[in-house]
Amino acid sequence: MTEQSLAIEKALNTKTPKDVVLAFLMNTSKELVENATQLLVAEDAAYVSLNFSNPELKQIEPWAGSGTGRAIYIYTFANVGTYWNIEVVPLV
Repeated sequence: MTEQSLAIEKALNTKTPKDVVLAFLMNTSKELVENATQLLVAEDAAYVSLNFSNPELKQIEPWAGSGTGRAIYIYTFANVGTYWNIEVVPLV
């Protein structure tokens, strides 16, 4: 089992916010984010990034703003990697 899949397994068992968020963030690469979202994000989860509504900001950062549901998490994290380098830092 990979470190990413072990993190998901732990999050599903403990259901603690720390484990769920860590597991999700460890699985945000394009090839992993859809599965992680299906397992860890509620169907009606709210997503807010930076603010609720700013059309100018949305042109620069398409994931800015708010949305509801799993699709917005998949879209955001599958595409944010084209703009940012994502590094996972161990928690102390």
